[in-house]
Amino acid sequence: MEDTKSVSETNREYWNSETNFYEKEKEWADRSAEQYTRELQKLREWLGLPEEKNGKLRLLDVACGPGMISHALFDFVDEARGVDIADRMVETYNKRAQEKGLPAAKMSAVQGNIVADDASSEQDLSKEELFGFDLVGMSNALHHMESPSLALERLMQRLKPGGTLLIVDFITESNASTQSHPAEQAHAHHHGHEHQAQEGHGHGDAHGHGHGHSDAKKFGVAHHGFSADYLQQLLREAGCIDVETILMQEPIKFPPSFGSIERTSCFARGRKAA
Repeated sequence: MEDTKSVSETNREYWNSETNFYEKEKEWADRSAEQYTRELQKLREWLGLPEEKNGKLRLLDVACGPGMISHALFDFVDEARGVDIADRMVETYNKRAQEKGLPAAKMSAVQGNIVADDASSEQDLSKEELFGFDLVGMSNALHHMESPSLALERLMQRLKPGGTLLIVDFITESNASTQSHPAEQAHAHHHGHEHQAQEGHGHGDAHGHGHGHSDAKKFGVAHHGFSADYLQQLLREAGCIDVETILMQEPIKFPPSFGSIERTSCFARGRKAA
């Protein structure tokens, strides 16, 4: 019988399971998080963040999982909030914050589906405190969204005027092989203003890739990578200005259980008009 579950339902079930990718390969996941953290912290100025906390900046980490973006950038923000579709990931996020001695007022997550038909109807997501952020980030989750354009539209709604939107996701292999934009090169940004590239289909990503597209569906994967140009296109269509992308300096190397593949990540940034 054909599985008729939505991508959102599949994602919720998978990330609530004891065999989800983070728990199955936790040692690897923690190492890759450290790699992302090093790269993101180099991009502090590019993301419009101060050298140190100023008592005002707020971050929203969407599809937060264990909180990679929140922890990577917490040295520069005063408050981090997470939202995830899976209760198990919310529990993991909150446990990590507590283990670091951070009170809920400084770092905490709630369960919710920000791309639901009426996301604002979910009580936790309709709270005023979950709007008006200086930075909204989503890491390695856009490829799980059936409609990336809807996802970015919803993220933009959470930003305050002048705020920054950050998308981190894997790019297509052809895109990775033809561009080189290490995070440490502040002027090596890929603008791509003349391109109208379409969404790409690569050879895998973090969840089940290397095992084929049919297997990827079991992990809630809706798209198999994006080109940097297409990410920029999505950001502009969502209403962003000052759009740029930077490729991750080193590829992410996956464990044998996920095919020992290597994937390049892209940092895509846009700003909401003031």
